Amino acid sequence: MVVLELDRDKWTQYSDDLGYASGVAEKNGNVYVAWSMSHMMADARLRIHRPDVSVDRAFPALDKHYYQKLAFGIDGQLHAIDREELVKLVDGAPVHVANLGGLPYAQEPMAVGVAPAVVQLLPLDANTFMVVTRASGPLVVRNGAVRKL
Repeated sequence: MVVLELDRDKWTQYSDDLGYASGVAEKNGNVYVAWSMSHMMADARLRIHRPDVSVDRAFPALDKHYYQKLAFGIDGQLHAIDREELVKLVDGAPVHVANLGGLPYAQEPMAVGVAPAVVQLLPLDANTFMVVTRASGPLVVRNGAVRKL
C-alpha cells in the first residue's frame, strides 16, 4: 500500500510479506485494508491503517479465507467478498451474509484458484449490495438473497 501525503510532499509505503492489499475502504480518516495471499492455500487478515499507513489495529490472520473488495454498507458495517461469499467483517472475522456460489473465475493476480475476479462491491441501500465481476454480469444481494442481472 502506498500513500501520497500531500501536506508533506512525501510518499509512504506499507507492505506485508505474507499478503497483498486485496481490498481497501476508508472510514473516518482510517484506511481498512484486506491483506490476502493464495499461493498454496488462501489466508487473509484485516488491518486498520492510519492516514500515514502505520497500523492502528491488526486482526488475526485467518486460514482458508481470501478477502476482496471491501466496502462499508449504508449501515456503516464493513463488508467483503470472501472467496464466493458476501460477508460482514466483525472484529476482522467473516460473518456470513450470502453465498455467491457459481461465480466464474477469471485470471486474478495473486489469487489463482481461490477467488473469482470481483471488480467492485457497491452498497445500494441498508440491505443491498451489487457485486460486479470480470467474467459475468452483476449480482444483486438483498437480505441474503442473490439475483443475477
